[in-house]
Amino acid sequence: MVAPAPLPPFPSGWYAVDRADALAPGALLTRTFFGREVVVFRTASGAVHAVEAWCPHLGAHLGKGGTVQGETLECPFHGFRFDGGGRCVRAYAGQEGTIKRGLETLPVLERNGWLMVWGDVAGAAPWFEPPPVDPAGWTALEVRSWRLRSHPQETTENSVDTGHFGSVHGYSDVTVHAPLRVEGAFAEATYGMARPNPYSALLPAIRTRFHVQVWGLGYSQVDIEVLNYGFRLRLFVLAQPVDGDEIELRVGVQMRDVGDAPSWLPDWVPTLWLTRLLNRSSAAEIARDVSDDFEIWTNKITVHPPALARGDGPIGRYRAYAQQFYASSDRDRDRDHQAAC
Repeated sequence: MVAPAPLPPFPSGWYAVDRADALAPGALLTRTFFGREVVVFRTASGAVHAVEAWCPHLGAHLGKGGTVQGETLECPFHGFRFDGGGRCVRAYAGQEGTIKRGLETLPVLERNGWLMVWGDVAGAAPWFEPPPVDPAGWTALEVRSWRLRSHPQETTENSVDTGHFGSVHGYSDVTVHAPLRVEGAFAEATYGMARPNPYSALLPAIRTRFHVQVWGLGYSQVDIEVLNYGFRLRLFVLAQPVDGDEIELRVGVQMRDVGDAPSWLPDWVPTLWLTRLLNRSSAAEIARDVSDDFEIWTNKITVHPPALARGDGPIGRYRAYAQQFYASSDRDRDRDHQAAC
């Protein structure tokens, strides 16, 4: 009998809570993150901070009526102010001293166009982070987001589940150019595949190469080469745990400037216009691809151990890699990671 093996709801890692340009200086946003509400705010100088949502004074919600004042976050109830480190720096005006208990803070990172918060149920400090990519020559992010019942391990597992590329997404000729490689919190693999052109059966099939790069269970970057049409895409797939049952799934797509017009288009076509058009249409197509998985994700269970078959891809290795993000302490994480390798 097939039995579910529930996953711990909150694996350690960096999770995108929005795109970076969604938070202007002096603005704040509230997100449900790791089963609780947090407030993320950007100070007048541009620094970004994340703190627990409720004021330790008398419990007002800092994201509901709170404001950013210079380099501090002001409570809407009594006007107490907290700096980016969570310390109360002003209580009642004209009185000496402040309250002793401050706000709990969470590590934040602006990286590759995303605003990311570190989550760890044991309160451990970040022990990895995704590297920056060069934005020069790439379009702005085209972003789509959805909230659905799933788990970051499930969504990230799709990147190594080569068996579903054909049955769910309609790809054929799936080949492995570079097998799954794991190094600490980083994992990567490269695949090639093809499928019919979605816009016309008269156009050549689309042949692609996908270089999948994963840092934890909340951050995936896929560098895509569309080999026979001569352009490149950068795809981000970012799953943020909300409450232990649902995730916020964000997908961002960028396109490399196509430069000279491809041979299959007239020379007079403006390349800037072409790049933006291709990026927008590619983002829409990728969003359709991602949404093809939704019914499966929202209704599946995690089977452990799975009854794997030849052609599945390195799912077993991926699941061993994923175990390091559930450690309850640095010592446990190191021990589990060594066992997984």
